[in-house]
Amino acid sequence: MRKEIRVDLKVGRKQSGLSNEDVAHLLGVNKSRISKLENGHATPRPEEICALCLIYGRAVDSLFILTTHSLIGELRRRLTTIPEEPTAWERKHNARLDTLNGLQQRLSELSQANR
Repeated sequence: MRKEIRVDLKVGRKQSGLSNEDVAHLLGVNKSRISKLENGHATPRPEEICALCLIYGRAVDSLFILTTHSLIGELRRRLTTIPEEPTAWERKHNARLDTLNGLQQRLSELSQANR
């Protein structure tokens, strides 16, 4: 997943025409921070993601489109192998099933939308 994030960050910056120095200045960080983010040696903080989206004029989901594609496949695979619910969790049974079914539905919709 980290690879996809760095690719998206680098592509976003290059498409914007900004240098590492420009983006670092706008974020209030060192130039090395931008390099680390783009090379996958650091994970962007939520405020950095929001700022980068504003800087690049993009929606959050568009900045991480490659990551989203990767996660859809991973989550769909993991849903098929999720452990059975312990019987002591009877009260939470409906909420758990609703959450898992909702996740499965969202992943299916995203998969179809990205074709």
